[in-house]
Amino acid sequence: MINEAFAKVLKRLRTKKNLNQEAFGFECEIHKSKDRKTYAFLEEDLSDYNPDELEWRWTTETKTGLQGIQKKDGFCVFRWYPNQKQFFERFILPENAYIFSIEPKRLSIDAVVDLLLDQLNNTA
Repeated sequence: MINEAFAKVLKRLRTKKNLNQEAFGFECEIHKSKDRKTYAFLEEDLSDYNPDELEWRWTTETKTGLQGIQKKDGFCVFRWYPNQKQFFERFILPENAYIFSIEPKRLSIDAVVDLLLDQLNNTA
């Protein structure tokens, strides 16, 4: 039953990816580190999984989430936690990803408003 349900989820995900590809002509992603200072940018075709390639199983005995495991190598490619209503795709970051770092700078509300007003005035 779980496999059939998530086959439908994968179909919806595939439809969404195809619509994005048609609308924008490419797929790109930006991933951030936990400290929000290091980022990875990549542009490539996203993986598309056939439901027959995956096995779905509970993450724990308490059934707090589900994992989509590749049958060929046991790698967990999807995770779902019902209490968060989010569906995560997991993958290994490719070597060709562009890695960069930034030092975040918090601006005051007044500074943000000034920047926005300046941009609005320059575009009018």
